[in-house]
Amino acid sequence: MVLLLVLLFTIFTDAAFYKGVDMSALPTLDCGGSCSPFKNNATAPKQDALQILKDNGVNIIRLRIWNNPSSDGAYCNLDGVLKMAKRVKQLGLMIHLDFHYSDTWADPSHQTKPGAWATMSIANLETAVQDDTAQVIAALYKQGTPPTIVQIGNEIDGGFLWPQSGQACSDSGSLSCGNNWPNFAKLLASGVAGVKNASGSNPPQIMIHIARMNGGGPSDVISWFRNVVSNGVPFDLIGLSCYELWKCGGPKVIPSLSQVRSAFPGKGIVIVETAYPWFTVPFQGDYPDTQPGQSNYLVALVKAVEALNGGTGVYWWGAEYYSRSDSVWSFFDFQGVGLSALHNGWKA
Repeated sequence: MVLLLVLLFTIFTDAAFYKGVDMSALPTLDCGGSCSPFKNNATAPKQDALQILKDNGVNIIRLRIWNNPSSDGAYCNLDGVLKMAKRVKQLGLMIHLDFHYSDTWADPSHQTKPGAWATMSIANLETAVQDDTAQVIAALYKQGTPPTIVQIGNEIDGGFLWPQSGQACSDSGSLSCGNNWPNFAKLLASGVAGVKNASGSNPPQIMIHIARMNGGGPSDVISWFRNVVSNGVPFDLIGLSCYELWKCGGPKVIPSLSQVRSAFPGKGIVIVETAYPWFTVPFQGDYPDTQPGQSNYLVALVKAVEALNGGTGVYWWGAEYYSRSDSVWSFFDFQGVGLSALHNGWKA
């Protein structure tokens, strides 16, 4: 009986902690799954990167979605996301959907409205956000690939759906002009409503994601999310980016996030974006920019978040970009062979 209880506890706690990787660009690197260049190790056969990730402890895959991307970003349109979701689901992995609400990348410096929404009023934007979100979620549920987590916006520290040139700030979700929190909150709530309306009795968890720990600290996170709460936006998870490259501080700052948990009891805290180089780059972090350094960074980060009250997960960004000379954050070397961070990081 004791052994059974221990086993059940282990299964529960492992399932409750998200060990995630953003693999949105994978179809551009493996022909949509038909020509994988990836290997678990130097002597292993080439294999689907998603299977390799699963075999090394990953349990959830994050997929970004853009509204109407150009042809080179089509892997992030609805059709591309549906195809990837099927691949993820077939392997028994969970799905994390990341709405950018843009036709291209969204981050703290870029939150461009989709072209089709560029001149909309705030009221029409609310409708568009809710309807578009519901359409995507409904399509995922219809094909049997419901997401476990849905993220409403990506690194939305300054709001999202920023105004176009000459447009009133009040017809946007920007936080850089006047007191626009009420309008931004309406748009967030519209996204949440779209998720809830399309998911019925089995809704996913809602995440709101900011990058305030990059160059900031827990107090910045708390003050930002207090506005979310005071404006009545429902959510389940606090998603944070944490890159040493952008002065987050890495594993050593994680214990300070107990302040965030105290401010928002019941909300899970996820480091939803992080990465560390395995090859020389021009910045100095707390770990060497080597394969062991990358691995030790991830091991320490996962342990720190697991030890945090409310710590709910860690996600790696850029794991699939093995062949890009400007991206040394991957879990695979330049030949597509798995690195030690892949093998050791999720076993913390």
